[in-house]
Amino acid sequence: MIHPRSLTARLATLFAALTACLLVLAAVMFGRMLDAHFLELDKDELHGKFTLIRNILQHTTTGSGLEDRIGALENSFVGHDNVGVMLRGTDGAVVHVIHPEHFTPAQLAGARVADTGGDWMVEGRPHRGLAQRIELAQTAADKTALDVLVALDLSHHVHFLSSVRKATWAGVAVAALVAAVFGWFAAHRGLAPLRRATETARG
Repeated sequence: MIHPRSLTARLATLFAALTACLLVLAAVMFGRMLDAHFLELDKDELHGKFTLIRNILQHTTTGSGLEDRIGALENSFVGHDNVGVMLRGTDGAVVHVIHPEHFTPAQLAGARVADTGGDWMVEGRPHRGLAQRIELAQTAADKTALDVLVALDLSHHVHFLSSVRKATWAGVAVAALVAAVFGWFAAHRGLAPLRRATETARG
């Protein structure tokens, strides 16, 4: 014999499960799109910083030696506390560092720039870096090229993404619960004729 009440519960559970699966899929896709978006933003910012650094280091004004260019570079990064810049000679020796708190002890001690690009952690704060070699103008006779490593502090992005993920998953849970309730009411109402027929048959 068919039990309408249990059938109502099964239909409501199935509806809630399907809704939850769709919401989870949408949440995962949304999270991946956010990650990709912020990755592109980080890359654009890093490349923009390299354009600025290259323009300053390759500046060919008469009398602007390497020290003058480094001074101009320092001034250009005033207020950009979330960005670190490390200048090193082609021999690996550190020439100058702007905001050294964004680099690991190994990087400050002379780890190869080519090996330190990518992502790293400094005292629990995530960073993303990019390394390039910049050829200098002939007027900077003491150096012909510099290996430059730019570090970007991602703490703000990570905190924002964490908040969005928590809010998203909380929304998925609430939406699944609401779907279960509405599914139960819809199934309960839709199966009302079956319940009446069952009661008549029992009578």
